[in-house]
Amino acid sequence: MKKKTLSILLLTCTLTAAVTGCSSKKAEAGESQVVVNASEANTVKVEETEKAEETVKAEEPEITEDTVDTDKIDEEKTEDIKIAEDTEQIEETETPLSAAPEEKPISEPISEEKMEEFFDKVITETGSAYEDILCCSLNDFDGNGTYEGLVYVGKGPDDELGWCDGKVYFVNDDICREVYSGTLAMNDDGNVFWVMDAGNRYFVAFDEAYVTAQLTYVYYIDGDQLVESNISKLGDLYPGADIENIAMTYSAYDGYLNYVEGDESSYMWTGHTWKPYYFYYDSEKKDFMEYGGTDITEEELEKIVGFDLAGKIKGSGYRVDRILRRKNGIVNVNYSSEEQLMDGTTDITYKNANFDEKTGEFVDAWGTGGTTWQDSDFGGIYNDAMLSDIAVY
Repeated sequence: MKKKTLSILLLTCTLTAAVTGCSSKKAEAGESQVVVNASEANTVKVEETEKAEETVKAEEPEITEDTVDTDKIDEEKTEDIKIAEDTEQIEETETPLSAAPEEKPISEPISEEKMEEFFDKVITETGSAYEDILCCSLNDFDGNGTYEGLVYVGKGPDDELGWCDGKVYFVNDDICREVYSGTLAMNDDGNVFWVMDAGNRYFVAFDEAYVTAQLTYVYYIDGDQLVESNISKLGDLYPGADIENIAMTYSAYDGYLNYVEGDESSYMWTGHTWKPYYFYYDSEKKDFMEYGGTDITEEELEKIVGFDLAGKIKGSGYRVDRILRRKNGIVNVNYSSEEQLMDGTTDITYKNANFDEKTGEFVDAWGTGGTTWQDSDFGGIYNDAMLSDIAVY
């Protein structure tokens, strides 16, 4: 199970059945961060939660022979200059699509009394028991002088997967509103919530847990409202130190296609894949945007990686499909192989090779230390974007 790396925790607390108030009571006056280890939390045994995997049909790809329009390729010298200029721009620009973020207003940490007031509000309006309030993320997130946040009410994590069954509420002085009900993943710090500091805005997130994947819900506070981010519920978000290049894992069934020629109703997609797409924070829009991919030719690909990668792929018995180049320097090379089966159906296997222009190396897809194009295969088909509405090309 994935464990989140936090940019900042703010005031995120874990409650136990043994205490009569929030764990922030253990903090010194004015301390802004309080965390209680999950091992101290109330450990309520719950029945193992199993969520059936949903079969996700990927968009049907066009099944054609790979074609390269060589008439569109400029002369060799002009092409070299174009690739060199593009690569130089990627390497030199740390924040290519957004200005440096302004600082957030500084507010006093939430008081113990205010936290207790919020807990009482949740108990009164939902009928929950105090001991079922297990963790929270509360602060003045937008710096306007009022406090708000998320509170988790439910059961403790199971021993095997660290999953929790319960509900998430958004609470402030005027509102106690249910945001989510279902199964959540608990982090290493014993909290279902985690917070990203994007410079001029904080984002509060939690992960919905499935058997073979997680789905990240991402929110920010605007006045007295909880607002869903552009990237909420797209996939499994992996925040990192670099807010300009974060990864979102997209879960899909697009590894294999079996079909009968001329019968679209026969199309059957299988093969679960997990592919990272890439996002950055735009400080002017104050939300996340996606690095979209633009199509490039096999010749342009060769200039980028330093050898005829398309030729190597074809030499291994595959067909080269779309080649996509993203503004963060990631190049996705889709390729596939086709097989006619004895039952008259056709099987197509979809793979990809991924190159990072910033490092000059192929992406180590599964952390095995591999450095070849074969080691960079996440499986399935890369599209130009997860969400075209927020993609920048």
